[in-house]
Amino acid sequence: MDSTFDFAVRVNMVYENQFNGQVFHSRIEYIFNIDYRYEAPTVEFLFPLIDQATFAFAQLFHERGKATNLRFHQVPKPKLADIRETLQESIDRWDASAKKFRERGGFRLERFKHLPAIPEHKQYGEQYASTNEQRLTYKLFRNEPLEAGEMEIIASLDAFYQELNKGLASLDYSAFSLQDFLDFRNYIHFAFNFHFFITNELEVTYELYRLVVNESVLLHDVSITNQRSLTYPPLAVLQRIGKYNRASTKDSTLLYLTESVDTALKELRPPEGKLVTVGIWRPRERRKFVSYPIEHNVEAAAVNSEVAQGRFAVTALSQHQHPLGARYMNNYFALLAREFSKPVSHHYEYLLSALLSENIFDLEDPNPDFDYECIVYPSVGNRFKTRNLAVKPAIADKEFQLVGAIEFRVEQGLYDREPLLTGNPASISVATITSYRETRNVNKSGDILW
Repeated sequence: MDSTFDFAVRVNMVYENQFNGQVFHSRIEYIFNIDYRYEAPTVEFLFPLIDQATFAFAQLFHERGKATNLRFHQVPKPKLADIRETLQESIDRWDASAKKFRERGGFRLERFKHLPAIPEHKQYGEQYASTNEQRLTYKLFRNEPLEAGEMEIIASLDAFYQELNKGLASLDYSAFSLQDFLDFRNYIHFAFNFHFFITNELEVTYELYRLVVNESVLLHDVSITNQRSLTYPPLAVLQRIGKYNRASTKDSTLLYLTESVDTALKELRPPEGKLVTVGIWRPRERRKFVSYPIEHNVEAAAVNSEVAQGRFAVTALSQHQHPLGARYMNNYFALLAREFSKPVSHHYEYLLSALLSENIFDLEDPNPDFDYECIVYPSVGNRFKTRNLAVKPAIADKEFQLVGAIEFRVEQGLYDREPLLTGNPASISVATITSYRETRNVNKSGDILW
């Protein structure tokens, strides 16, 4: 099957005068459906299409303006030198995700174990281009009518996702070989080559916490004296350990923060007798963070008001979509919610949520609303009553600061206990502890002064 992508050219003409302001505005869009199989399109290939669209607009403008005072005006011919840089930037943005995937050694795999084969309407050539799924889903969300055959394609893809979701829910990650991990990654990037991106402006006006077992970062059961040990772990360390996390693979690192110390204890479950340190973090200044919210979980919405608000917003959004588009969108969000809220017994079970998070953070989009700085999701360890933030390293370095630290030794872990609601997120009720101390003295070099 041939691969195609849509190249849209919009031609605008606006005339204003000093007395009446804007007196004429015309806009026409031409869409070129281009066969695409090998290399990314070049500026020299796309520019003639812009020229062609402008000429077609000029003919229409001339014909309709004959009997008006616009008949003496001409449509300017586009110049390659004027738009070369902008056009190349658009090509680079469009091809960026493909380049990243190829640079990581990725390729498309159409089958994996008992999971369904990738249907033809999700497939494309050796390089990345639009698929039938992408083209038809864009039509749905632009409220353009679908033909009978196109409706059947969407229905078949919906059936594929339902079968895929069931297969993923029963997948035994613990039995994966090294090759299975590579194959699964390539299959998932193919299966989810279309994503729904939503955004939320998250204003963090409170302190957040990250807990570490001192011995795990210092190799000795001694006190931590610098914030380096309390921020995101170095990528080289994670690659050596080879573990997956909820929102990051073994080849990526994030700063994981949570809303209470009890949540951090319940999630990490540090061994008894070990010295632990909790880093206290907050934004350097008041601002809103571009976050991807995982808020489609029914159980989480029942106990967490912030998640409930987000779920309500997503539900309201779907009510304004075509029913097929809404079902598509909600199926995707439901899968994300399940993967971010399922309890795990082995870090391999984080693999799918980590790969989907990789897609979220790797999104290349000129719209700053989708330049995600963090992912927000309900805490499984605290039964969804608090939320976690997974923050990109560059944002953690620039926008967050360590304002204090808490150190104590775990005497007895009571991690299955329900946390006491004291109103103080730094209180500890799910462990008995000794040797407690706290400091708010962190200098500009990141040294923690106990």
